Amino acid sequence: MDNASNNDTMMEELQKSLLGFNVRQRRLRCLSHVVNLVCKAMLHGTDAESFEKDFSRPDSDRRVEVFERKVTLANEEQRLDAWRKKGAIGKGHNFVIHVNYSEARRQAFKAKQKEADESATQLYELLVDGGVRWNSAYVMVERLLQLKDVVTLYQQA
Repeated sequence: MDNASNNDTMMEELQKSLLGFNVRQRRLRCLSHVVNLVCKAMLHGTDAESFEKDFSRPDSDRRVEVFERKVTLANEEQRLDAWRKKGAIGKGHNFVIHVNYSEARRQAFKAKQKEADESATQLYELLVDGGVRWNSAYVMVERLLQLKDVVTLYQQA
């Protein structure tokens, strides 16, 4: 079953109809959704202590969702600060947002790619993590690592 609340309702109705039916033992959540939440929680954590503290809270399954809503509603400075606290993933996110903010910055980044490798036949754009799937963060980090020398050149400039 997926994580829709109407599935909880159905399970409760089954419990009323079937003697000995235990909802907590029988209700299975959508595995891909659970894996997605776990990966996001791991990516958004900053250290083991805060991770343990956050997940001992009653609303721990909403931690990533709360963060995403918070940054969506925040102004630019608050958004940058919130992401900065997320360690390397957050800093990478902020860097990609900075570069992609304007066409001039994107062109400056491409110029640094040419500077880093004059024989380059293909210039790459930075990919921002979309916040919908955990693998969007993976793709963002993979591209940043692929272009790490260019990132360094851009930052130095």
